[in-house]
Amino acid sequence: MGNEGWQKIVVLIVADGLNKINKCTLNVLSLMGCYQDVIIQKCVRGKPVTAHLFEYTTQLIVDDDFNIQENDSPVQ
Repeated sequence: MGNEGWQKIVVLIVADGLNKINKCTLNVLSLMGCYQDVIIQKCVRGKPVTAHLFEYTTQLIVDDDFNIQENDSPVQ
């Protein structure tokens, strides 16, 4: 894959609503810098939001004990 190989790997998480997703999952994604609760909007121009799409690149890994480790290859 070479030096640019990381650009060909995408991790996709699909959740059926923020109320249903496991809060620990959101915490880990927040630690990794892949999720930010503060940017979510419930309404836009008076209409309810029905979906959110987040795109981030991170180089952090969170292990089972919530220890943060650096990763040599970014994850998109």
